[in-house]
Amino acid sequence: MQAAQNILVTGATGFLGAHLVGALRRAGDTVISLARAESNLSRLHSIGGDHAAEICALEDRTALTALIARTQPDTIFHLAGDTSVRHFSGDWQAVDRAQSANVGNSLNLLRAAMESGAPVKRIIRTGGLEEYGDGPKPASETQATAPTSPYSASQAAVTGWFSALQHQTPIMLTTLRPALVYGPGQGGGFLIPALIAALLRKDVFAMGDGLQRRDLLYVDDMIAAFMLTRHRNDLRGAVINISSGKAQAMRSVALKIGSLLGATDLLKFGAIPGRAMDLDEVSGTNALALARLGWAPQVLLDDGLRRTIDAVLREHQATAPEPGK
Repeated sequence: MQAAQNILVTGATGFLGAHLVGALRRAGDTVISLARAESNLSRLHSIGGDHAAEICALEDRTALTALIARTQPDTIFHLAGDTSVRHFSGDWQAVDRAQSANVGNSLNLLRAAMESGAPVKRIIRTGGLEEYGDGPKPASETQATAPTSPYSASQAAVTGWFSALQHQTPIMLTTLRPALVYGPGQGGGFLIPALIAALLRKDVFAMGDGLQRRDLLYVDDMIAAFMLTRHRNDLRGAVINISSGKAQAMRSVALKIGSLLGATDLLKFGAIPGRAMDLDEVSGTNALALARLGWAPQVLLDDGLRRTIDAVLREHQATAPEPGK
């Protein structure tokens, strides 16, 4: 049995972060959840117990260094970032935001860990399959990145910086590149939760033609990959895809959800135009994850969609007013 650790999680109030915090706590680790002052803490509150967040902005390196020195983490999971700028529309402030939130803050975190005096052994961060951009599919870790958006460019830049700085620090720096993760608790800004919510309300759901193909991964499989890295010391500089290895047409995914909810008639394909520079396919191989981590996805798409729908239904039932009130 592995010894418990002190583990710091950035982005702890997000979809992936909250799932990871819960898994780490169930495994017996002490978790330091990092959040901004303006963060919505509802996901962390749902974990239960007396878990509270440490409030600190990643931009404030002095405060961040002091926090790491005080909490003495063995491992840092770096999940925080700005995912909003997926298409450049001439808004340079958005580009600056992606650069600051993703590149600048990642380097701040590494520098704070190095200067804190804490026994940090590893930093495990999330990149993404979008770093491969319009390169060959399914993408392999051996191919060059070819980002096509400010978001993916900033993620690829952090991967490059961590690779360059790995030689200058004893801290193990590892990048996991997830597929498009979905599951219970994901925000409505993403297609799958937005679609489920709309069909449960019996609303017409307008979307594009749905021909874009995406590698989809159920959240429990992503968390399992994180958990496999938290005691490892042999992944210095590693970049590993965490993916299903299969690309799904989003039209077929929408039809599966519609069928499960008995509402395929509410799907309106082609009702909205496609987005400029939207990639036709985002997918990655997963052979390296099996070889280096012993990881492979366990949850098939149909099962993952059912679990997600069931979780949404349970949440609606729990929050629905009692009859007569």
